[in-house]
Order: sequence, then structure tokens, then C-alpha cells
Amino acid sequence: MSADGATSVAWNSVKSEYVKGEGGTWYHKGDDTNQTRKSVQSGGN
Repeated sequence: MSADGATSVAWNSVKSEYVKGEGGTWYHKGDDTNQTRKSVQSGGN
């Protein structure tokens, strides 16, 4: 892998976990989950 390719992969990894805030500071996005705290209705009998 070229240096440019490795740099691109690294930045994509960073951008998927962090967001750039005001002043150029990077902040962790936090955990994204599928949990919505809603109950699940099942079909029943």
C-alpha cells in the first residue's frame, strides 16, 4: 500500500469515530447503537 493510500485509510477511520468541532478540535462521536428504548410488539399466539 502506498503512503497516500495508508493516509487515506487512516483518515477514514478517524472520521468514522470522531467529528471535528469548532477551532479544529476533534471529539469522539460516542457510541451509535440500534437501541431506541422502544418495546417490540410480537405477533402473539
